[in-house]
Amino acid sequence: MFELKKYVEYVKLDDNKRIVLTLLPQYKQVLYADRFRTLIHKAAKDFLGKDFINCEIVDNSCIITVIPNTEEKNLKIIQTEVIDGLELIMRLMGI
Repeated sequence: MFELKKYVEYVKLDDNKRIVLTLLPQYKQVLYADRFRTLIHKAAKDFLGKDFINCEIVDNSCIITVIPNTEEKNLKIIQTEVIDGLELIMRLMGI
């Protein structure tokens, strides 16, 4: 796994038990690129499978909603699979 702090500020559960992946401020504009949004949404959906409900972009964060009582399990998946994929996505975007 690549160094988390290279692109990501943090990955955690918020008060509503949603998974929040926040990029460092200098990469905020990347989240608003259609290509990136499509890739991150597809990756989250693929990795989380039937637990996935929604993925939304707010400011420099990707907020992922999963089925109740699967949050902790899926947080671990996001921390490994999606974060690993983020490095590839950033390379594809030329960052």
